[in-house]
Amino acid sequence: MHVAHFDAPWIVGCDTLEEAGLDDGGDSDATLPDLSLDPTEEPQLLSVINSSRVQARSFFVTVGPHALDGDGQPLRAGFARDDAGETAPCVTLVLTVAPRHVMDVCYLPGGAGEFGVHSDMKDVADDVAARVQEACCGAGGEAGRRPLVCLDDAALPRYRFPLRARESRRAVMSSEVAASDDGGDGDGDGGGNLAADDRAAFVCSQGMGGCFTHFMAGTRHALDFRCDVGTPVVAVADGVVSALQHANTASGIHVRNLFLWNSVTLRLDDGNFAEYVHIAAGSVVVAVGERVVAGQRLCDSGDVGFCPEAHLHFCVYASGDANAPTIPFALLSAGGGSSAYVPLAGDLCQPCRI
Repeated sequence: MHVAHFDAPWIVGCDTLEEAGLDDGGDSDATLPDLSLDPTEEPQLLSVINSSRVQARSFFVTVGPHALDGDGQPLRAGFARDDAGETAPCVTLVLTVAPRHVMDVCYLPGGAGEFGVHSDMKDVADDVAARVQEACCGAGGEAGRRPLVCLDDAALPRYRFPLRARESRRAVMSSEVAASDDGGDGDGDGGGNLAADDRAAFVCSQGMGGCFTHFMAGTRHALDFRCDVGTPVVAVADGVVSALQHANTASGIHVRNLFLWNSVTLRLDDGNFAEYVHIAAGSVVVAVGERVVAGQRLCDSGDVGFCPEAHLHFCVYASGDANAPTIPFALLSAGGGSSAYVPLAGDLCQPCRI
């Protein structure tokens, strides 16, 4: 993945439309493409264009694996896996472009070729665009470890951790030994060892307001946790299963995977909706309409959808509307009680004790 919010050292350059000769400065809006591939050059230059006069825009663009940066050096490729299980290398670019600007992104030797250029574009709210720009310039944001959410807000909803560590081989063996030693009631030392091993830490790989994908309304207050495929996903509070999607198997960084995720959604008793994304296909153990309690296993984590690595994407909405924005929330501390925290990228987070 290669990220350029307004500018980055690896891109070719960025200019206003007027500087690039695409705007005569008049009041009329010329019809401009969102993406341009110059066929007169070799290698061909890929550019993205934001013709809006007021709105910053984000572009997720996937090209073939041979793209070159502004210095003519190869951009590191990732992978994409389709629903048929076929894997192919590709390069994906996450870009934010200011109003009335063109960003010359990279060079494509031989043009787009059979792979083509695939993209998705969205408007970015002004306040979010400003924060992303600040973060990427090193003045704050996630890069500066500045939290997006204030824990002093008394109305901030607080939930238990959404993952539970898988039992380690040592823990399972200890539990079996304990059961044989104490007649099988599970109260021996092995049970204690199992509980300790079950509280392994997970890395928060992207925090709220993260520059990678958490800078739009639908993802702004989301958290990503790096975890192995098959890690148990649990209810963060009591509620009812309101939606399921778990038939997709595509993975990797191709932009088409932005629309091929798997998820479980809960309508929580406090009225909010909790969504778990990228779950493993066929792993759901609950049904729509089923009531669940905090800590109950819902499914297993996976790498389905837009996933550069296996992880769980977790967020909360105030309503079940399809276009509802995410809302701020905190996670209850592992030791129990009412203390809570909001993870930042790089933090190690422990599941709540069962």
